[in-house]
Amino acid sequence: MTIYKIKHFYWKYIKTIWNPQHSKIRKAIPRYWMDVDVIFEDVCFEIIKSFYEDEYKLGLVDWEGSGGRSMEFVKWLEKTYKYVTCDRVALQQQIDETYPDWRKVVKLEAKLEKKDTEVFTDLVKWRKYMWT
Repeated sequence: MTIYKIKHFYWKYIKTIWNPQHSKIRKAIPRYWMDVDVIFEDVCFEIIKSFYEDEYKLGLVDWEGSGGRSMEFVKWLEKTYKYVTCDRVALQQQIDETYPDWRKVVKLEAKLEKKDTEVFTDLVKWRKYMWT
């Protein structure tokens, strides 16, 4: 075995036993049974929150100097983080408070689903910018 293979084995399999990476994202997956569509949503939202809080806010990347569409990504990330942490929570609370008026609930749930779908679609489009 070469020294590279030994180091790779250590960093990938041994060190992660005691220090698994992406712990916030791992915690978004429950230990109990849940529908996969809900898990998908929770994990995607946690990816956005985790990247923003743990990597973007540290300022490790010179986004202005990165070129390409980096600044568009930054604007999307900031807007989306606000949606995930504030606006979406407020909309869910509004849905809860609207019960039992089912017509309003259906409209608000459709609005929530439309916005969530936009976020998921954009997350896939911007995924290559989520590095540090």
